[in-house]
Amino acid sequence: MPQEADDLFRVVGIDPGTENLGISVLDLSLRTGQVTVAYSETIITQKHLADYRVEEKVHGARTARLMALEDRLFTLFELLQPHAICTESPFLGRFPQAFAALTECVSYVRRAVCRYDRYMPLEMVDPPTAKKAVGMTVKRGITKDDVTAAVRKLLIQYADGLSLDEMDEHRVDSIAVAYYHTLHFRNQIPDL
Repeated sequence: MPQEADDLFRVVGIDPGTENLGISVLDLSLRTGQVTVAYSETIITQKHLADYRVEEKVHGARTARLMALEDRLFTLFELLQPHAICTESPFLGRFPQAFAALTECVSYVRRAVCRYDRYMPLEMVDPPTAKKAVGMTVKRGITKDDVTAAVRKLLIQYADGLSLDEMDEHRVDSIAVAYYHTLHFRNQIPDL
C-alpha cells in the first residue's frame, strides 16, 4: 500500500550558512516509524544574487545573500509543506565573526518560517546534540567525513534520486539536524 501524506510527519532540517546552506526533508511514517530522506539541497546563495543587485548595492553582499536565502527557503517551505522546521543553532567557538554571521543567518531563516506559517516555531539544536542524535561521540577533531559515516549507519531510506554518497557536508549536516528533531517527535509517540 502506498504511503499516504496523512501518515507522514515531515521535518525540515537546516545547516545554516550565509554562503552555503544545507536543507533536507525527512518524512517519518506514523504507521511504521520508518524515516525517509525525501529531499536535500545545498543552497549556494551566490547563485541567487543576480536578482538582488539593488539590495547588494544598498545593504551589502551578505545582506543581499541572506535576502535571497530567505526567499528561496520560503519557496521551498511552500513547496514541501513541512510540519516542523529545525535549524542548527549558531555555536560560539574560536571565531566570533562566524558566530555573528550565523546568528544573522538564523534570523533570516526565522523570517522565512514566519512567512510560511506565523504560528510555527523555528526549533533549534546545538551542533553537539545533533551529532549525538546520529550516533556520534562528540569530541575534538570531528571531521565532516565522521558525520557522513554516522549518517550512513542510520536506518533511513532515501527517495529516488537521492544518495548520501553525492551529498556535500551541508546536506549531510542538515540530515543530522532533521534526524534529531524527527527522533524528538517520534519519542513522544508510544509504540512507534
